[in-house]
Amino acid sequence: MGPYVVARAQAKWYHVLWATRRHRRIFKIPALRRFCEREVLRSCAARHWRVNRASIAPDHVRLLVRASGQLSRSDLVRELKDAVARAVRRAGFEGSPSRLWDDRWWCATVASGRGIEAVRRHIEGLSAASAVQVAEAAVGKGCQALKDDHHA
Repeated sequence: MGPYVVARAQAKWYHVLWATRRHRRIFKIPALRRFCEREVLRSCAARHWRVNRASIAPDHVRLLVRASGQLSRSDLVRELKDAVARAVRRAGFEGSPSRLWDDRWWCATVASGRGIEAVRRHIEGLSAASAVQVAEAAVGKGCQALKDDHHA
């Protein structure tokens, strides 16, 4: 068997979740969420990781990512958090990067095809619900968030 098959066999799927410090709603602007999602995809592609689903809610990030099985979970989460933090800073977040994320995180290995599909559907559902909540909040505030996004 060639090296591609061996490398593929060593890769694992991870369901990863982490929150902003004190659940601060940093990602309440849809454009910022989309920008950060693109940066996560770009960062993962540079490391030869595959992101199946990504959901950035106003106060947390959730991913389904395939990465090397030799990488520790803590290193995986640290690199993912760093990628999103860099994107947030580039987008103009004014604050200490150490204050951006909560110290706690959650990461589980997903082994079966059915498990991967269940996590993918779960993340898709959360993304849709998050988008509806943000839209409802914007309408409730007289679309001020949308006006601010437009003038930025």
